[in-house]
Amino acid sequence: MPHLLIEKRTVYIAALVFAMATVVQAQPSNDECPSATSLAVPFVQAGSTSSATFDSIPDCGTFIGAPGVWYQVVGTGAQLTASTCNAANYDTKLSVYCGECQPAYSSCCPGSSIPGCDDATCEAAVCAFDPFCCNVGWDSICEDEAAVACPDLCSNAQTCVGGNDDAIGCGLTSEFTWCSEVGVAYHILVHGFNNQTGDFTLSITEGAPCINTTGIACPATVGACCADGVCELNTADECALRGGVYNGDGTICDNFECERAHPGWNSVDVGISLTGHQPTYWSAATGQPQGVSPFTILDPGTPPGRPAMDGTTDRVLRGYIVAWAVDPNGVEIRWNHLKGDAVTVNYALGTAWEYTTYSFAVVNGSANGAPTGLTPGQLDLDGIEYDQGYETLLLDFYSSIVGGTFDTELTLLPVSVDLRQETEGPVATKASFTIWNQNEVKLTGMDRCITCWDSTFVSQYGVPNHFLLDNLQTSKGKAQIVGVPSKLCDFDYDPGDICTQNALAADPTASGADPTCDPRDILSQDASLLGVAMKQFQVNSNGYDTAGMNLVGMGYKAATIKADFAGSPPDERPGDIGGGRTPHVIARQAVGDDSLNAESQSQSGDSASAVLAANDRCSASEKGSLLIFPKVELRWNEAGDTLLQDTFIDLTNDYPDDVQVQMYFINGDAPLVIK
Repeated sequence: MPHLLIEKRTVYIAALVFAMATVVQAQPSNDECPSATSLAVPFVQAGSTSSATFDSIPDCGTFIGAPGVWYQVVGTGAQLTASTCNAANYDTKLSVYCGECQPAYSSCCPGSSIPGCDDATCEAAVCAFDPFCCNVGWDSICEDEAAVACPDLCSNAQTCVGGNDDAIGCGLTSEFTWCSEVGVAYHILVHGFNNQTGDFTLSITEGAPCINTTGIACPATVGACCADGVCELNTADECALRGGVYNGDGTICDNFECERAHPGWNSVDVGISLTGHQPTYWSAATGQPQGVSPFTILDPGTPPGRPAMDGTTDRVLRGYIVAWAVDPNGVEIRWNHLKGDAVTVNYALGTAWEYTTYSFAVVNGSANGAPTGLTPGQLDLDGIEYDQGYETLLLDFYSSIVGGTFDTELTLLPVSVDLRQETEGPVATKASFTIWNQNEVKLTGMDRCITCWDSTFVSQYGVPNHFLLDNLQTSKGKAQIVGVPSKLCDFDYDPGDICTQNALAADPTASGADPTCDPRDILSQDASLLGVAMKQFQVNSNGYDTAGMNLVGMGYKAATIKADFAGSPPDERPGDIGGGRTPHVIARQAVGDDSLNAESQSQSGDSASAVLAANDRCSASEKGSLLIFPKVELRWNEAGDTLLQDTFIDLTNDYPDDVQVQMYFINGDAPLVIK
């Protein structure tokens, strides 16, 4: 007997090793239920059972007598049909189960050094032909023997919905229809008759809505799982193991835009030193060759960027840059010799366009390189410390045709921005448009909410859209754009409270305002705007050409840029100090830098109004101490592994002495939170 037992086990082991070696060579990826191929509805996919293995699972609708492969589909609440009808080269069968797959044999008397199995019935069945399992130890061979001897115990924990062999009109091929429940995962086993295998095409189609369910208990045990920016159907436990976000039983990827969280409206400070008369440039994508931080520091992660909102499948990261001259302590200084521009290159389309920075000069009489004399970390663009911004932006444009040959991507941003660590939040305003066509017909009532930064093709603006040819009625027009406060553009972080524009601005606890208003709520305000326009021309069926321009303006409007500076820790959510501030006017003095200082003539004793009158301009072409690059945009393909577009930043110190420049990279798009 011992010899017979050893011989039997030796033969069994040899057969098992041979079978495993055979399977490993070409085993299909969906050979087992846990690795079932997920299918949408409707769907058609070719497959094969030629190198599949037998499935140790109870019969369902038809006898399982051949190797099979697995597919998964999520119920829609309608009748679903799985079919290989007249689409196979062998005699097929179909079995449909519901319930969660378990790894093969995981519930079947697992191997152990201790003899015997927890299930007495299965133990007796196995030990009847292999006493080793009860006398020596319940090893892995005993576990495999149990899978054959105890199929009901050891099979996957699934419920049979039904199956078919030889459907009417399908010859020796199969088709099965069942009433599906929303969110339930159904597993379809494609197998064959009498050990037959071969090639097939499986189709999944949807029929009429279900009136009555099958009566079979099929709980929704899977849902949409967002892991690494990809949505897949999975169980809650498996989703957690993958580090993903589980969106609930019954949720499906078709109804869920899976995307990782993005910070949005965030900023990062970056310093750079320039020697006398030094020009430099760098790629926003890499930070090279200058060696500064890449723009992606704003949103690290895989895949890079976020899905574009312009109808393409690209991923984008975009925003803008502000930069100003500082001393070694980080205090802003007068250095009206900085200039810059940006070049956007789209490698995929073979296009490029360029714009010049908005340059704001220090207008007080400090010597070149001296502190501006006002509050460090607060740059006042008020015509006293720095040039003011525009009151009104001006735009000339060609009218757009939806899906046509011409369009304009308009980028707008408020000049005011709070870049402190304990920020008061992004600035919001309503960009109000007044438009005239070539016949001098005036069109109003068009606006767009701008929070922090906005870049959108004008053909995608909301109703009424006066940029469209059908509405403008002429091929060319002009626009005036003003940033004004409006409750339509208030950003309510926690919708449902009754915070109001006037009451909350005056006193968060005043009558008419909810004292529990979230501090992250953003109230729109009067704002000076800057912008650039990228005009896109379709020159032929192969692609586009582009051209860029800065928007010019008229009138003057003050703005404030707040930032932390070296050696001074940030306050905890400091209050707005702009309203009660008394401007400190520094009389202009003769300075002895060089002939580059065209504004160096003595103005000692001038009044604030005189300084304002002489210097209340904003320039998009002259040099200054403060530069704003209105648009930086990076693009990748949908997978995020190929850079399609880059922006190159040019910065020049047009002065013989060295200078330090404080820059802030700013993420313009709103935060994206996965809930």
